[in-house]
Amino acid sequence: MKISWPDSGSGPSETSNSWNWPGLIAAPGCAVQVIFETASVISAPSVSIGVLGLIYAIGHQIGAHPIAFILYAMVVSALMLLAATGPGPEAMRIIMAPQSWLVGFATVGLEVFYYLTLTHISPTTASVLVRVAIPLAMVIGWLMFSRRPPRLAMIGGFAILVGVVPLGFTVPAEHRTAVFAAAGAAALTFILRSFSSEFHPWNRRAKTVMEKLRVTGLVVLVTCIVGLTLAG
Repeated sequence: MKISWPDSGSGPSETSNSWNWPGLIAAPGCAVQVIFETASVISAPSVSIGVLGLIYAIGHQIGAHPIAFILYAMVVSALMLLAATGPGPEAMRIIMAPQSWLVGFATVGLEVFYYLTLTHISPTTASVLVRVAIPLAMVIGWLMFSRRPPRLAMIGGFAILVGVVPLGFTVPAEHRTAVFAAAGAAALTFILRSFSSEFHPWNRRAKTVMEKLRVTGLVVLVTCIVGLTLAG
């Protein structure tokens, strides 16, 4: 696959034919690369999703409105990121980019659907079920962008399915449809966020972790503020 970006403010010019795992924007890795990619994609999100699961479980216990709870939490997170990185000179251009809104709404959607999975199951089970996003992302990347995953990545994706599918049948039958729908939606929005982040011009141009965090903070902040405004 070839992707060309114009020499303008929208992003750098470049051509890429390499396979690139969705989600590397949040946890970059290289595939001797496959080993490092696998470690980055599985280990770092595992920790963060586990922590989020506990926080969201507390939100359920105190009866917090799911969307409001998530939006307020993400606004605080975005402000903390921007306090560390600063908004930067291109803040408004980043905020107004169409890719920013796609990434932002996908990010919020991911958190909302993941929160909903915790209505009927524990954070531990939910955090494992949403891992179906990894093999699903490989399939979508292969079909839509002609990105054939390396053999080792395929084996890893199959291993994830082997672990996730049986776990799904431990969910009580009366809640299984709702849980599968929420977990599947969370996986799909994760994939949407990953691919749209990959094609975000400022994120592609960012050279350091701090620059990427700045883009993330701006995108999440403005999306959540708009979401809170619409929610009234």
